[in-house]
Amino acid sequence: MAMTRTWPHIAAFTYHEVTDDPSSSGFQRLGAMPYKLTPRAFAAHLARIAAGPVAPTRVTGIDFTRPGHFVLLTFDDGGKSALYAGEELCRRGWTGHFFVVSSLMGRRTFMTAGDIRHLVSCGHLVGTHSHTGELAQFRGWTRALMLRRLKALARAGLPLLYRHYVRRTTREQPGGA
Repeated sequence: MAMTRTWPHIAAFTYHEVTDDPSSSGFQRLGAMPYKLTPRAFAAHLARIAAGPVAPTRVTGIDFTRPGHFVLLTFDDGGKSALYAGEELCRRGWTGHFFVVSSLMGRRTFMTAGDIRHLVSCGHLVGTHSHTGELAQFRGWTRALMLRRLKALARAGLPLLYRHYVRRTTREQPGGA
């Protein structure tokens, strides 16, 4: 008897910044620069995705108990260019997932709480990528620390979707061996 796959196939495309001026959005450290895409290159990506057989959807629209093919678009860090990316998705009738670094909301190159609310009003899912954006912070995490970081978004009146919590449940527990 042949085994059949009973769960969905998911392709996720992760972006950071979409801008012609890398100094206007997101992290400014040298290591962040390769992750910044021009609007022209982003438009080419979206055109290729649009030419495919599956339109992007939200993770909340996936039934994980049934087979199917899905495309997810995610945007990390919450740089100001996320507003442009969100508008481009809306023009196509698509939604995305935007993960913000909660401690940077309102800084010069990052979105404000009002910007984030606008993304939510367009149908996008918004959550926290972390509180500081540093991967090293996951060593020694406690439940209390994770909840404090989530509360930064909650205080801004934003829905909570926590990227690293999802990653934790599918890989390893933060602070684990």
